[in-house]
Amino acid sequence: MTGALELVHVTADAQRCRWWQARARLETCVFGLADEAGEGNVMRTVFGPANTRLHALSLEVLAGEGARGLRLGSKVDVRSLPSRERQFTFLLDMARGYCQRREDPAALAHLLELERISAEDMIRNSAATDAVTVLLDRARSSGRPQAEALAQRLGLV
Repeated sequence: MTGALELVHVTADAQRCRWWQARARLETCVFGLADEAGEGNVMRTVFGPANTRLHALSLEVLAGEGARGLRLGSKVDVRSLPSRERQFTFLLDMARGYCQRREDPAALAHLLELERISAEDMIRNSAATDAVTVLLDRARSSGRPQAEALAQRLGLV
């Protein structure tokens, strides 16, 4: 539980744009506790190494550090996440990281997987619809049909 509560503190720091404090807490406290605890779902916290790395990915994407977030995301095994919501968050943050890097084909691939997992949640998530809109605005001829079709299925156009 201590690790899960520390992760709440990391999230609060990130939401207040205290990037360095959030990163420091992750490095000095949370990663160690997560490794010690292992993967689990004690009191429905889904606390463990994968979830902690997922929070680190979210932090970096929120901070506008897409490349750093993508490096962290490459170390997350989403199959070990017992929560569909965490899988959704992972895919969305990866898509947003790729959008920040202007790697639109990779962003689109993640958004299409996100739609496959939960199109209804995607429609209600402003970050997801914003990412689709960004891709649609930037789409070149080769990727445009897929981006347009996704936007139409989500009711964005």
